Amino acid sequence: MSDFKKERLDTLIMQNITKIIRRDIRDKRIKKITIEEVKVSPDLHNANVYFSIQGGKNKKSTEIALNNGKKYLRKKLAQILNLRHTPELNFIYDSLEKNATSIENLIEKESKKYDN
Repeated sequence: MSDFKKERLDTLIMQNITKIIRRDIRDKRIKKITIEEVKVSPDLHNANVYFSIQGGKNKKSTEIALNNGKKYLRKKLAQILNLRHTPELNFIYDSLEKNATSIENLIEKESKKYDN
């Protein structure tokens, strides 16, 4: 599969999972997440779905809730995308946002030292 088609599939899966979560899921733990990125494996059998949580709290319980609901999400995704094979979803907490915030804080702290 070409890189363009794979990137397009990544984007379609990300957009549709977000829509399904916003529209169909009632679990409050899952409602507070943001899908950051989706990476589909080259054989299209697996998709790693990277998510972050607003406020960054309850990471473990949110991850458990997502993994309990991944069969439902995959089924809904299959109905929308109409693929020959819908990839298995693997939800992974994306700590990049937390790391970016701490890096920004460090840069700001260091810049204040040199401003004086």
